[in-house]
Amino acid sequence: MNLFVKIGLGLATGVITIVAAATPVQSAGIGLSPVGTNVELSAGSPTSGSFTVYNTGDETTEYRITITPYSISDDGMDSDWSSETPRTEMTRWLELSETSFSIPAGERRDVTYTINTPPSAPGGSQHAGIFVQTVPSAVEGGVGWNEARGIRFKLLGSIRNGESREAGSLREQSFPYWLGSGALTARSHVDNTGNLDFNLTQSLKVKNLMGNIVWESEPENTTILAESNQALSHIWPETSFGIYVVNYTVSFLGEDYTVEHIVFLFPVWVIVTIIALLTIIIVTIVHAIMKRHKQTEIKKYA
Repeated sequence: MNLFVKIGLGLATGVITIVAAATPVQSAGIGLSPVGTNVELSAGSPTSGSFTVYNTGDETTEYRITITPYSISDDGMDSDWSSETPRTEMTRWLELSETSFSIPAGERRDVTYTINTPPSAPGGSQHAGIFVQTVPSAVEGGVGWNEARGIRFKLLGSIRNGESREAGSLREQSFPYWLGSGALTARSHVDNTGNLDFNLTQSLKVKNLMGNIVWESEPENTTILAESNQALSHIWPETSFGIYVVNYTVSFLGEDYTVEHIVFLFPVWVIVTIIALLTIIIVTIVHAIMKRHKQTEIKKYA
């Protein structure tokens, strides 16, 4: 069976769409808006919200919703949707208005979630995932199955009380002094040593030697989960040959951390040529000095 997955991002509506199509013409599609949210929780009080599921396919489709933990692996490189930690207790407080339903083609359905935060809930952040997926269905005519497809909704909650604490540190921040070609990548590594999530912003600014800005990035925001560490990168994608002053700024918890230095953007052959020319110049100067010294010695004893 020839299957493909088409993924589109609706910039205007914030809807992420996944469409799975099979041969013959049958499809099961799924869209979700929003794909995550941050909520303030209060111990002993319920908190509610909602999201919308869209059927972006061309047939009535059945959907199933499940609740999962959400965390990240060390360095933040991968999402973890199965491990339970003290920061995923919210999965046990979370209720959904419904967990299975059908939506006609082109229609949508609103789903409400309620977080029943217990009075004894500890301070700090809580994380959960809500997994919305299509239910596999037989293709008309018996030629195969529409495969299940899904999207995960990230739910980040915070309980601010006497136990909650925001704290973090910058472990690393750097970018190269020389680059032969391609994109310039600035890297940082941040530790969240508190029990509350915080927002981090990265930005790059590139100037020529005259001080004029030749490129500047849009600020990039990242949520650093409580009690985690995360490796980050920020890219100048379309570099050009020259000598530049690059400024890389990372900001979080009211502090700005900036690294700025000169970056040489030249291919290897240019560097080799410069070194070769300098070597020739040095050898020529040394040879001239030695020759003059030798002539002086000859005149001295003549």
